[in-house]
Amino acid sequence: MVDEVRLDERRRLQAVYPHLAEILRHLPALKTPQVYSGPVAEAVTRIVIGQMLSGTASAKIYGRVRSARDRAGLVGSWQLPQSDLLAAGLSARKVKTVKAFGERYDKSAEEIEAWRNLSYQELRKEVEACWGLSRWSSDMLAIFYFGHKDVFPETDGTIMRALKMLRSRFPEHEVDPELVRPFRTSLALAFWSFMDTGLLRDRS
Repeated sequence: MVDEVRLDERRRLQAVYPHLAEILRHLPALKTPQVYSGPVAEAVTRIVIGQMLSGTASAKIYGRVRSARDRAGLVGSWQLPQSDLLAAGLSARKVKTVKAFGERYDKSAEEIEAWRNLSYQELRKEVEACWGLSRWSSDMLAIFYFGHKDVFPETDGTIMRALKMLRSRFPEHEVDPELVRPFRTSLALAFWSFMDTGLLRDRS
C-alpha cells in the first residue's frame, strides 16, 4: 500500500526546479512508501537481494526466496540455509551478507528493531557498521521501510543516471538536492519515476 506524496511537496519541487516543472507535470502521481511493519531482517534481506539488480530481477529472486522460506516454515528469509539462498539466485557475497546480518538479528532482535526510531544519520551509522551493508542499503531502508521523508540516495545507480541525463538536457541548471530539504525523498521518487516512465531522455 502507498499514499500519494503531499501536493505541497510536489509543488515545492516545481518551484525550486522550474526547468523541471514540465516533466514533473507529466509524471504519474508520485507515491511514497508506507512504513514497513515486518521484521527488519526481512527488509534487509530484500534490500541485499536488490542491490545492483533491476526491480524485475530482484522481485523474481525474492519471490523464490520467499517461497523457500514459506515451504520451510521459517519466520524469516534470512534463516534459510546458504544453499537455498544460492539456489534462489543470490551471489555468494549477498548470501554472506544476509546470513551475517541474520545471525546478529536473531541474537539482538530488539536492538535492531529499535532502528525504526533512529534519525537518518544514526541509522546510517548503524547500518554501515554491518558487514556487506552500505550507504545505499541504509538509504533504501530509510525510504522504503522506515518512511524517512528527507533522504536522497546519491549512490543509487538510477539516481546517478538521472542526474547525468538532467545535466545533459539542462546544462545551465544544476539540481541541488539540498534545496528541497526536508522533502528530498520526494525528489528521489521523482527521479526514479523519470527513469521508469521514460520521460527523461539523454539528449547528448
